[in-house]
Amino acid sequence: MNHSEPVNPRSLRTRRNAAPFHRSAIAAEISGCADIGMKKEALRAVHTVLGKRRILPEEFAEAHRAIGVFSSFEKWKSQLEDAYNRQSRKFKQEMRPYMVELYGSIGAWETALRFLSVRNPSSASEMFFGMEALLELDKLEDAKALAIECTKALESATNAFDQSLLVTALGEFLHRTKRGLKR
Repeated sequence: MNHSEPVNPRSLRTRRNAAPFHRSAIAAEISGCADIGMKKEALRAVHTVLGKRRILPEEFAEAHRAIGVFSSFEKWKSQLEDAYNRQSRKFKQEMRPYMVELYGSIGAWETALRFLSVRNPSSASEMFFGMEALLELDKLEDAKALAIECTKALESATNAFDQSLLVTALGEFLHRTKRGLKR
């Protein structure tokens, strides 16, 4: 190891979750608190972020993650919705997958589908929760299109957690339809 390399480098997250913290001290605070289990401090910072008029994408992403770790999306749903709705169109497009996760995790299938991009999903989590919503609502043609996207994503997924989400989504589709994925 080079002497200039850190002894314990922070593990890299997937591109979607990697936040450039140099732009936001509060995102770094939420991340740090969540990483070491400081629930009260993390949720206090989440409350601060969600109350801001303008939020950076990495702040919203870290707030979303901390809620998933320490609380329930049902409890924070209205605050997340309000914060999301106040933001720019560009912000909303970038954070759309987080809304699929939010609504998918609380079983609000129709609402989750409003945010889902079947043919261009941006994360394994979006595909997992999107597949669940599509199958729950019996939208099998869209589920098949998403299953094909899951297969493509699985070929290049290097993160074990993302791989598990994709395999689970595919498994649910195949179990439900009892058929293959002929392209």
